[in-house]
Amino acid sequence: MLAGWAPEILPGLRWGRRQLLELAFDVDFALAVSSFNLDDLRACGYRRVEIVPILLDLDSFEREDDVATAQRLQRDRERGGADLLFVGRVMPNKCQHNLIKAFVAYRRGYDPRARLRIVGGFASGGYVAALQSFANEAGVGDAVELAGQVTPAELSAYYRHADVFVSASEHEGFCVPLLEAMHHDVPIVAVAAAAVPETVGDAGVLLPSRSPSEFAAAIHAVCSGDAFRRRLVTAGRTRLQDFELHRTRRRLLDVLAAHGVSGSP
Repeated sequence: MLAGWAPEILPGLRWGRRQLLELAFDVDFALAVSSFNLDDLRACGYRRVEIVPILLDLDSFEREDDVATAQRLQRDRERGGADLLFVGRVMPNKCQHNLIKAFVAYRRGYDPRARLRIVGGFASGGYVAALQSFANEAGVGDAVELAGQVTPAELSAYYRHADVFVSASEHEGFCVPLLEAMHHDVPIVAVAAAAVPETVGDAGVLLPSRSPSEFAAAIHAVCSGDAFRRRLVTAGRTRLQDFELHRTRRRLLDVLAAHGVSGSP
């Protein structure tokens, strides 16, 4: 997929993959943040691999909202319609084109005033242009915002004004934005690909396919069902506890001790 949209990235990816393969012969043990990454490392020849969830201070998600961004998003909300949010790099493997397809189905079938906000840096100018053109041709160009890279304060405002976090990505080694969504009480609807199910647990709606109609129906279920939404938010808060720094740090120290390494990360 990248070859068609971002061929300039491929040499670096191939170089990194070669390095990963070469290092396998010199590494005593490796750490992976998910079983998805663990399987990849083992396929590359790493003999001993341990899973240690990403070390992350969840308090860092709590920021003051950018005032101008919050005011703009609030004005949009007052006009009605749900706000769908994706956070992450804009790249073909993140499948934002499938998000737009699902968004079109959602607007046509359930909520004609809904908005889709895609927040994250652009890794391929050609892909971004294609996304905007696709949205325009589908008649939703004015409702799809490709925000690009934003400040932490702006990002906080996007989360606080979102009704549902959506992801159709086909490759995620962990996906920190899923935790950010949980922190901000934003329910998740995502395709069950790569490490997404492992990160989400039972704190979101995981879809077996990228069917636009199924995606749209799941978004509608979250946005229209108060009780269902509350269950997802509560499950997200509970799931987030598994990634509290004192727990992930303890897991890392236990793994290091088991391999004869001592230290205080």
